Amino acid sequence: MPGLRIVLAEDAAILREGLNDPAPAVREHTILAIASMNDHGKPLAGDVFKLCTDKEEKVRGVAFDALQKIGISDPLGMVNLLSHKEPDISRLAAEAVVTLDAVPEEALEPLLKVFQSEDEAVRSAAIRAVSTLG
Repeated sequence: MPGLRIVLAEDAAILREGLNDPAPAVREHTILAIASMNDHGKPLAGDVFKLCTDKEEKVRGVAFDALQKIGISDPLGMVNLLSHKEPDISRLAAEAVVTLDAVPEEALEPLLKVFQSEDEAVRSAAIRAVSTLG
């Protein structure tokens, strides 16, 4: 089925264009379309992850939600977001981190840093993530 791969690659290119569109509504709706693909959207997880720090709060929120549906392809990157300067980003990252089955050992240092967080959800997520190291 080589034709199917070409269609999927073309679809991915179109969706990536939408994720990079200057209009927040286009980025948001593109993320929602990818999320509706569930695990079939996983090849675009890295592109969606980049929008977890979008300047628009609504775009960030749907990006985090989408990753819960399509899968998180960068556990270390998600752990690093626990210490983001924007409290809503670190809180949303905490919700995502607790869904990870495992985090890489390289995540230990960033996890230990957020043990001092003022946000209880972030601290709890870090503690849970430490138990899944490896």
